[in-house]
Amino acid sequence: MPTASKLFAALAFGLLGWVAAAVLVPSLPEGQVVGWLREGAFVAGLVCGWRIMGRETGRGFVQAIATGWGTVAVMVAAVIFVAAVWAMLEASLRRYYPGPGEALMGMVNFGYKYVRMLGYGPFIGLLVGGGALIGALTEVVGRRWK
Repeated sequence: MPTASKLFAALAFGLLGWVAAAVLVPSLPEGQVVGWLREGAFVAGLVCGWRIMGRETGRGFVQAIATGWGTVAVMVAAVIFVAAVWAMLEASLRRYYPGPGEALMGMVNFGYKYVRMLGYGPFIGLLVGGGALIGALTEVVGRRWK
């Protein structure tokens, strides 16, 4: 059922995903194809904000901040998973892998490579601070328009 807290959390985490992807892009290695990273992060933020953070209002501010951080973690994991699957499919279409087992291992390798790129300080700070702030604000919205 749509609520104000779900709508707010979805839009806020979508915006956080977009901004975080934009902050991360300059730290990526030269030649790294960005593609639809910002848009994918926005969609992941929309879905995770609505499904995870939006339902968890009314439990207090500490729980809201913790849920905000959890939402950020799931959002980042979803973006990494989709990017790794996409890179594996592109490599598969170029006949890079001899079989499906190697393709799955390639997906894991792509995911590992993408996780290693996330160690950029401003990116991490934005996600930690943004997740806590959005969690607390979602709690406020949930209390105000319940």
